[in-house]
Amino acid sequence: MNVDTGEFMRINAAMIAEQEIHVYTHFAGKRVVSIIGEVESNAFSLIDVGSTFFQLGTGGNTLRYGAGENIDLLEVSVIYRPQFLGW
Repeated sequence: MNVDTGEFMRINAAMIAEQEIHVYTHFAGKRVVSIIGEVESNAFSLIDVGSTFFQLGTGGNTLRYGAGENIDLLEVSVIYRPQFLGW
């Protein structure tokens, strides 16, 4: 959840150990991928209908994450890659 804007991305899934879910929010290439071992699959259907593929703002962004259960086992990484370099 983006605390600054209230926008959120909810993934409705019971994940297994070592599973990764990658969410790509590029305006022309939105996608959600589940990765288990070396197998990638389309996970777009796991996104809650109220979710927003929000964009990070310039500077600081305050994000919050959670889980329905086993929150202590959840690890979250946010990686921002600028599309264009320079001004």
